[in-house]
Amino acid sequence: MKFLVTLLVLHNIVAVLGSQKMPVVGILTQEIPPEAKMSGSYFPASYVNFVESGGARVVPVWIGQNESYYRNLMKFINGVLFPGGSSSLDYKSNPKGYAAAGNLIYNIAKEIEHKEQQPFPLWGTCLGMELLVVAANNGTNFLVKCSANNISLPLKFEKKRVNTNLYKTIEPDLLKKLKNDSITANFHHNCVLEKDIRKPNIWKTLTTSKDKSGVVFVSSIEALNNNFFGVQFHPEKNTYVWGPSFEQLDRSLAAIKFQQYLSNTFIEFARKNNHTFPNYETLQKLLIENYNPIINNNITGNQQQINFPLNIPTMLLRLLMYTKLI
Repeated sequence: MKFLVTLLVLHNIVAVLGSQKMPVVGILTQEIPPEAKMSGSYFPASYVNFVESGGARVVPVWIGQNESYYRNLMKFINGVLFPGGSSSLDYKSNPKGYAAAGNLIYNIAKEIEHKEQQPFPLWGTCLGMELLVVAANNGTNFLVKCSANNISLPLKFEKKRVNTNLYKTIEPDLLKKLKNDSITANFHHNCVLEKDIRKPNIWKTLTTSKDKSGVVFVSSIEALNNNFFGVQFHPEKNTYVWGPSFEQLDRSLAAIKFQQYLSNTFIEFARKNNHTFPNYETLQKLLIENYNPIINNNITGNQQQINFPLNIPTMLLRLLMYTKLI
């Protein structure tokens, strides 16, 4: 009997140590568009690829939950990604949606970094970056309409790039390519202007780009006092999204290297967070591997996406509620 108990203890210790070396990142789901005539939430599978390519595992973060759900889950994971999409950013009018969940996660992440004095990185892509900006501004939306849908653009880097967390270690040759070539994949109708993002004094503008009409917009940011990052473009599409609608995307080695660089940088910050699952069984039940991607969705335009039921399974809620930290 003692031998079995010892084995169980050793198993749990190994699981905990393993999860500390193996970061786990949550990806926030969002509402399935009404025209799909389906209930529930989803995110594109390419974001799973983006996170996993940096060396992390993925758990879905469900929208429509109460604050205790997000707090309990964020005790175990090492960061959260806000994906792109078409959901509303007005979280006050939809308390069960993508923006409301993102706002809660944003504030909990700030609290974790302040109280625990360690990184809890947030990453926002396209709509996800816009969500970060709106959440930081207490729900005020100062996005402007722009013409940057289905276009690849170069990046103009700010002069103090070496002082930034996101770009300070980028290779000179890759930096030159990003400046001179139209590499970044843009699929957005809204933009953030630099004059507006300066107002809350929360964000540092890292790069800008120009839309089809010549409007200069902010294309990547990082928080001044937190480990939060946002990109208006889609680095994951260059590597992982294919099909007739995406034939024009840059598939060059530079584009792939840039995606990998951003994935590596985000996940490296997640590694600096010591949150961990108390045992491997709990992690296994929450992992994205429990869900199957859907191929070729004509409503959202995603080649592959992962759908989730409207309500999170009771078993998972109980698991998060009653699983204790060691």
